[in-house]
Amino acid sequence: MDGDELRKAQDDVQLRLGKCLVQIQVFEYMLKRLLAVRSFGGAIDTLEMQLATRHQDYKTNTLGTLVKELLMVFALPVGKEPPPAKEDPNCDKPQLHFSMSMQFPEEKLADISQSLGNLVVFRNNVVHHLLELHPLRTTEGCQQAVHYLEDFAALTAHHRKQLEEWAEVHDKAKQKMSEFIQSPAYKNLLIDGITANDTFSCMPLLT
Repeated sequence: MDGDELRKAQDDVQLRLGKCLVQIQVFEYMLKRLLAVRSFGGAIDTLEMQLATRHQDYKTNTLGTLVKELLMVFALPVGKEPPPAKEDPNCDKPQLHFSMSMQFPEEKLADISQSLGNLVVFRNNVVHHLLELHPLRTTEGCQQAVHYLEDFAALTAHHRKQLEEWAEVHDKAKQKMSEFIQSPAYKNLLIDGITANDTFSCMPLLT
């Protein structure tokens, strides 16, 4: 076995491993950001603090935990709503609660769930078991590790693109909500419970 060839193969594995770890950390960061702003609320003058607290709470969550929550409260089957916001009964100030989810047909959601599950397995194997699965003592082992990392990189890129699309939808929804809150129609609804067609609403947005 040529020592230079083996060292070159090992260097290739290490370079690809480093890139994969950066990309999966970027994905995890994006997922934490999305889940942190997906749902929050409370007294109006505490919303900024509530949001900061949620970001802090997600900092130490593992990828497996994040994916499980994503599939429980954000990526949902058609017709299923996320858990309702919990209001503070002891708060005597106006409260505002924001929540968002996306709905998918069951077959599509099953594919998303399975693919995300594979991503978690890939991540754990790459971080904890890569050298057990593919020892780098031979060029053949290095080549197998490279193929494994290529598959991991492709799956990570797929889900990162998917998450970017979901985040874009989320941002557009927040923008629409912001525009509505600043509109005369919202003020009528807030103050008098009157909708745009002059009917009374039994579900005010602000309580």
